[in-house]
Amino acid sequence: MFNFGSYRLKIILGSACNLHCKYCEQNSNICKLPEVISSNLLHYLKWINGFNERTRIQFFGGEPLLYLDKIKQLVQFIEKENLNNFALDIPTNGKLLTEEIIDYCNKHNIVLCLSWEGKNTKLDRGYDVIEDKKDLIFKIKNLAFSSVWTKNSLPFDALSDVQNILNDYRIQTGLNYRINANSLFMCDLSGNNSLNIYDLNILTEQYKKIFKVYKEYMNNHSQEYYENNRLIIEYVQYLISTIRKELQNPTKNAWCDSIVDTLNLDLDGNIYKCPLLLNEPIGNVITDSNRVLLQNYAYSELNIMNRRENMCKDCAAHVICRGGCKEVSNKNIESNCKLWKGLFEIIYNEIISISS
Repeated sequence: MFNFGSYRLKIILGSACNLHCKYCEQNSNICKLPEVISSNLLHYLKWINGFNERTRIQFFGGEPLLYLDKIKQLVQFIEKENLNNFALDIPTNGKLLTEEIIDYCNKHNIVLCLSWEGKNTKLDRGYDVIEDKKDLIFKIKNLAFSSVWTKNSLPFDALSDVQNILNDYRIQTGLNYRINANSLFMCDLSGNNSLNIYDLNILTEQYKKIFKVYKEYMNNHSQEYYENNRLIIEYVQYLISTIRKELQNPTKNAWCDSIVDTLNLDLDGNIYKCPLLLNEPIGNVITDSNRVLLQNYAYSELNIMNRRENMCKDCAAHVICRGGCKEVSNKNIESNCKLWKGLFEIIYNEIISISS
């Protein structure tokens, strides 16, 4: 065994979902995943526990709450074996949430991360968890949000809508919510709702609004203003630190940390390159040798290194896209490059304006 995934484990419980969001890559997955928790996975959990001060386990789907019985089995095993270095979370569209499920998650200190993009969520998901269950959600003790940015749910609008809900949550409960940086551009996938080069004008306006909030914070450093705009402020801080770090110490590896920092596992301990691509595992935590996994990882990283040394060598935007998705071919990624170049110019110009 090996200590890959010692920072984050995504345990893929199954691929079934009760929604079919327009942008979800898993809609194209045709696969049969293991339905029984095997000793392979359990032995690995015992072995990996303790490699880091804290390893996060994410119960992943499909929709994880469709597999609540599997979640409970794994939580019972973790607690029985005193595997105290694990932090647990469940990303969910929230449609299956009940008071009983929330009580269970509160009792076992599990973060519930709601997939929600703001007021236009229904346009992409067909379901809005805030509209349906806002009062119930405010009973969650460990609350987080995850957003996907599309033509319908743009960056400033989505961040502002999520922030407003979190402000209400903080006021009504007195609890601090958990910041989740999982806000993604849908530009590597096909579909009419994916952002593209033709959306740069509206994205420019969106980023001007984002940086206007940050500039206001820099001018007054008010703690109250920070708390009320925390998502936007920390998003800008993330952009600034990422760009500075990459400019000062350029790397050639991919943005995606799958396999090394994050391990995507099914219930039998099979390993997948990506939790969204489940048609073929690339190894197993117990039964396969390190060599198979390392070869797969090295091959995918080599593709990115070659891409960044050739296609990306004259492009400043690589400091935020890092060569893009490892699983998207060079041919298919060219149109996305145009969007990332445009986005980088918008973001970089705003950062320069802050410094001047």
